[in-house]
Amino acid sequence: MNNSQLSAPLLSVIMPVYNAEKYVYEAIDSILKQTFADFEFLIFDDSSTDSSREIILSFKDPRIRFFASDSNTGYVKHLNDGIKEARGQYIARMDADDVADPDRFAEQVYYLHQHQQAGACGCWIEFTGSKKGVLEYPVEHKDIITQLLLFGNAMAHPAVMLRKSVLIDHQLSYEAALAPAEDYELWNRLAHVSALHNLPKVLLKYRVHEHNESVVKKAQQDKAVKIIRNRLMDQQVESPSALFKAFLCDKYPTTELTILELKNLRSDVQHLLNSGNYNTLTLKTVLSNRFVAWCKASKLTGYDKLIQYLFFPKHFFSIRICLSLLLNK
Repeated sequence: MNNSQLSAPLLSVIMPVYNAEKYVYEAIDSILKQTFADFEFLIFDDSSTDSSREIILSFKDPRIRFFASDSNTGYVKHLNDGIKEARGQYIARMDADDVADPDRFAEQVYYLHQHQQAGACGCWIEFTGSKKGVLEYPVEHKDIITQLLLFGNAMAHPAVMLRKSVLIDHQLSYEAALAPAEDYELWNRLAHVSALHNLPKVLLKYRVHEHNESVVKKAQQDKAVKIIRNRLMDQQVESPSALFKAFLCDKYPTTELTILELKNLRSDVQHLLNSGNYNTLTLKTVLSNRFVAWCKASKLTGYDKLIQYLFFPKHFFSIRICLSLLLNK
């Protein structure tokens, strides 16, 4: 099925597979039925022990390039190998247990064609399997990176299409040590050199089951996310304190807070706002609410708490909050 003699396609699709016999046929079929057809499909079997390999080989489409691993190395290696092997201008991610909408590639290729500053284009996803519903990610760049900072991931990895030239020009690849949060880490680095965007429509069905990497390796993922967020905060604030990092991560203070510590928090938040990188409304709304909670956790007088709140950058002024702080409620 390898067909390297063909002219380079516009798009390369990368899909790692490991023991996905229940779902891989549907995943492959959804890619081969895309309305946009100018792509190569790089499928990496990570030494599956079930019938995944046989199912993959049953497809005879010449766009498929199959890579078989003799050992189980983990999917991140295959993602980086896929970037090296990819011949297209764009790289689309796909997981072996998901289902792509027929128009997914057409929509994302069109967007990247029209927006040369964009390095990545994702979309909304619909959950299937053991979870139902639609996840509507933030759409615009500032909203995406604001969520990356305040809450965590803001793009669905198997639904993303990347501009290969941005990856190559800036030597960007996945960091295996941070799996299964390697995508979150890459988005943060990518955001420094290009724009990120999510199409406001569902173009992927994301299957949730007990064997998802994010489920099986939840503790490992949480540890990786903590490392990534620390890196991000180090980049955005000069010498950020441990207290400020805890504040951005929405961790409740474990010690009594002083006026000086609250003043320093205000200063660091103002620095973020002054950078102009983030959605100001979201930052002010989320962080002012957190600041109120932290004020209440301190043992300052009601008057001092009120003064701290009054000087904190906020989206709206609340008489109710002022009274609750003044009365220590």
